[in-house]
This record gives sequence, structure tokens and C-alpha cells, in this order.
Amino acid sequence: QNTMAIDISNRNPSFCPEGIPYELVAESCVPGINADDLDSIFEEQTVIPSLDPSLNTQTVITKSLYAIEENVFWFGTLIASKSPEGEIEKFKITNNNKIPCTVKFSVKPRTSSKSEGFAFEISPESAKIAPHEHTYVKVSFKPTNMMSYGGIFEALVENGDPKAKAGRLTFELRGEGTLPSLVLEEPSNIGEEGYPVLQYRKTRLGNYH
Repeated sequence: QNTMAIDISNRNPSFCPEGIPYELVAESCVPGINADDLDSIFEEQTVIPSLDPSLNTQTVITKSLYAIEENVFWFGTLIASKSPEGEIEKFKITNNNKIPCTVKFSVKPRTSSKSEGFAFEISPESAKIAPHEHTYVKVSFKPTNMMSYGGIFEALVENGDPKAKAGRLTFELRGEGTLPSLVLEEPSNIGEEGYPVLQYRKTRLGNYH
């Protein structure tokens, strides 16, 4: 804020003898996004305290969950396939500031280890968000093998402060690929060849069970 004085020639000198004052007011701010309101970011999913069952009210960890303590989004366990349909989740990115901002989105592997796969895709890769507006970013998980998958989601504000919480939103992505399976509970007897053995009682010839 500053003050500017304007002096007009041949004016009444008794009115504002030092010049007519005009106040100049401006405001500057750094672009940023919401990174605190987790219920808003994950409005279509479930937010839980932790993946540890002893620390949350859910006894069964299913899918589409964000765990606060681990900073992890859990896609769940999906059927692995060479041409998988997969699962798509949407995250809400909000610009709470008075100026527009451009956000770049990315997903990348969490580790270089071959024991963990990477099967995540993101869309769009960038978005311009108007002041006090929001957009959605889609992340898909398409496992192709029976294994654990991991990745890192990042939303980086262009010309923002990457050290500030509002300048960068990041969290882990996790999921698992599996194949359909059955568990044989009965019979419990196993034969010499390793196959379950079904014992029939004696039956009169001509009858059947």
C-alpha cells in the first residue's frame, strides 16, 4: 500500500495544498493448491487413520482408501490380466487462492526393485485451475502380474513454492494383482500323489451316491 499525490494547475490552493492524495493498494500471493483438507481431495474415497487395523475403525482393509499415517492411497487387490480393465480413481485438486494456477500431475515408480511392479497411469498431465475452482485428476491401476505394485503421485504447482505444503501434493500409490482362486476345505485327507481323497461308504451294487 502506498499514497500518490496529484497536483492540478490553477486549482484552489486551499483544497489539499500538498496535492490530492490517492491510495494505491495491491496484493501479491504465491500460487498453491489445497493439500490439507483430505476429505475434499479424496471425496469419492474413504480416509482412514492408518492401514494398521489396530489404529482404525475398519477391521477389513478393502480398496479405495487413503491412510493418513502412511500417506498411502490403497487401490486394493485386482485380477491381473494381460489386457486388464483395471480401476480408475479421481482425486479433487482445488485452487484456494485469488489467482489462477497451473498444476502438473505425474506418477512414477516408488522403487527400482523388481519385486514391486508399476502399473499406474495419470490423466491429464497438467491443468489450469481458476481462482477458488477445482479440477479432477484420474489415476488408473491396471495390474498384469500377481505381485505388489507401488508408485508416487505428485501434483506440482507451476511457479509455486515446492517447499510449502500448498505448492506440492504427493502421496504413495499401492495395489496388488492376483488371480481368482478356490480354497478346498473338505475333504481334508490327502493321498500319496498329493490330491485330496474323497472316501465313499460301502454301497450295494446297482446303487450310487
